[in-house]
Amino acid sequence: SALPGLLGATWLLRPGPSWRTAGIAGLALAGSILGKEDGVLFALILPLVAAHSGGRRSTVAAGLGVLVALVGCAWLRYLAMGQWMPAATHAPLAGVPLPERLHLGGSALWRLLTTFLTPFRPATPQAGIEALAATPSLLAGVMLVALAGSCAAGLRALLRSRKPVLGASLVLSSLALLVHAQLIPSGELFGPRFLYLPLLLGVIPMDRSLRAIHTRCAPHTPWPWVLALAAVPLAWLQAETYASRRLYWEAVLEDQPGSPQAWNALGNAALEEEQPWRAQRAWERATELAPDYSRPWTNLGGLALKEGRLEEALEHLQRATEVGADNPVAWANLGNALLRKGDPRAAIVAYDRATTLAPSVPA
Repeated sequence: SALPGLLGATWLLRPGPSWRTAGIAGLALAGSILGKEDGVLFALILPLVAAHSGGRRSTVAAGLGVLVALVGCAWLRYLAMGQWMPAATHAPLAGVPLPERLHLGGSALWRLLTTFLTPFRPATPQAGIEALAATPSLLAGVMLVALAGSCAAGLRALLRSRKPVLGASLVLSSLALLVHAQLIPSGELFGPRFLYLPLLLGVIPMDRSLRAIHTRCAPHTPWPWVLALAAVPLAWLQAETYASRRLYWEAVLEDQPGSPQAWNALGNAALEEEQPWRAQRAWERATELAPDYSRPWTNLGGLALKEGRLEEALEHLQRATEVGADNPVAWANLGNALLRKGDPRAAIVAYDRATTLAPSVPA
């Protein structure tokens, strides 16, 4: 996701004809978005890099290339998934007032900072709303101010100094974290993987910072070598949490035993490992914790249908559509159960509802 955009930004530092600028900007952005949708960040940075190196004409050319790439990727996404725009389904902070969202967003940024500074201690893979809400407001506010300051410093370095690559790196890594400030409610609040893209994009300022620290220490100080040699086995040990999807969600549940979403995800992971009895227990636990949570009811219904327990499947899936009227998978599975029961008219109604909610569902 980061590599095409970074290569394009580097090539745009050399002025060239407008067609070349537009082509580089468009291809770089498209490559990043098709790698992962987070690559849309480069839609902001590529015209700025072009402006730094080539003036207004290059800016317009890069902007046109970016626009064509955005339209093309949105069209491809529509063909594949039935939707033009990525959307966060089940955003936990949807409807929460902005000040409260900002506090939780700043808390997530604080959690990311402490995860980055202490990457080798046993840590929960995710943090729930309760854990983030316990963060002092002062720390959350400081993190939001620091993020805004980092973005401003990057823009200044990009446009007003001789270090445009450093500035672009600062801006991109800051923008990659900005989504977690919860200005707009996102689908998840915290996870160490949210650091992957900003760390990759922020390699250059991190390198400068580490070099500055190193030059202030005595050249013969052994701490960089000790740290480097210790990092490999410690990282290997910590990576055990990510050895499988089931181990990951079990680690989450150690920190959040009352999370119905985590129990539902654990059930999905157990089913992937062909352990339906464990999956059923996990989904049942999720329904106990949150009776109005549609997904585990859907999963229980799908499992019952697969195992031939038709009446039980109908009961679970009807419950799923009652508490989750906008859950297309529940409606599609209910259609399957009704069809197997011998009621095609009712099945068609359920399938129509599923395809109305999500045209990409193969109902």
